[in-house]
Amino acid sequence: MKFKKFVEDIKAELSIGKIIMLVLGVYVTAALIPGAITTLTGANTTGWDSSTIALWGIIPLIVIIGIVWAILPKFK
Repeated sequence: MKFKKFVEDIKAELSIGKIIMLVLGVYVTAALIPGAITTLTGANTTGWDSSTIALWGIIPLIVIIGIVWAILPKFK
């Protein structure tokens, strides 16, 4: 769905299936992302060199950027 078409839709028509899929997608993402980030940041990094540990710390940020990047083209 293009964002311009979405904004200009005066009738605000959206099928019930799309609404359900949107709600389920947001719910699943909201439920899984915090646990995944906690698991990634809580990993045992003993024995790793400092550069690897520094890169490991930014993985959650890269994941969030990737999710946003995947969603944004759908609204163009």
